[in-house]
Amino acid sequence: MITAILLASGYSRRFHSNKLLLDFCGSPVIEHTMRAVSQCAFVRKLLITRQDDFPQLSCQYGFETILNPLADTGQSASVHLGVAHCAPQSALMFFVGDQPLLTPAV
Repeated sequence: MITAILLASGYSRRFHSNKLLLDFCGSPVIEHTMRAVSQCAFVRKLLITRQDDFPQLSCQYGFETILNPLADTGQSASVHLGVAHCAPQSALMFFVGDQPLLTPAV
């Protein structure tokens, strides 16, 4: 039983806007990643984000949203938060939100 943890609480500082919300082939970048992850047989899917920018997408693809109040401290805060929301015996697989070309086969 594996839990998918999607890290999506970055600030896109180098990009200068929230790249996860940008259109990529007709959908936001993060939707492509969520779709690919949701097509795999994960027992749970967690979305770690700094603000609830994706409530409809989270619901549509079966992700539980966890808000990260320490997002400004770096990606490790998201990793720690995701792990803390899983049972100790859980196997975990991490993804980042800006992978629009991810496929279930990968």
